[in-house]
Amino acid sequence: TDYQYLLSGYLLINNSIDTDFIKVTKQIMTQYKEHFDGTGFPKQRKENEIYISAYIISIVEAFDEMCRNLDSKEKTHNSLKAGQGKKFHPKIIKLFLTHFDYFFELREKIIKQISDKKEYA
Repeated sequence: TDYQYLLSGYLLINNSIDTDFIKVTKQIMTQYKEHFDGTGFPKQRKENEIYISAYIISIVEAFDEMCRNLDSKEKTHNSLKAGQGKKFHPKIIKLFLTHFDYFFELREKIIKQISDKKEYA
């Protein structure tokens, strides 16, 4: 299950040297599946109980997954927008959607670069 995945990742990183980076990573790992409206997991945190960094990772993960699974840029945009105030923090998703075209094109460019490198490897 997703919860076991989160727990395994947390336990793995929890045994690392305790640096600022590791502290932030643990915060993200335990919260990026939480939703703004409190319907996420593992602890049903909501609104300001969730770190901004976890909200950002949640949006980026959803964006990437939607780009892979939905058959159009417009459907991806609309699905992200539908999560505003539910799954996603309203202000953060609004800012992300303001720059949606840039992120979409950047993702495509990175995928192409990775693909080109594989051809020459």
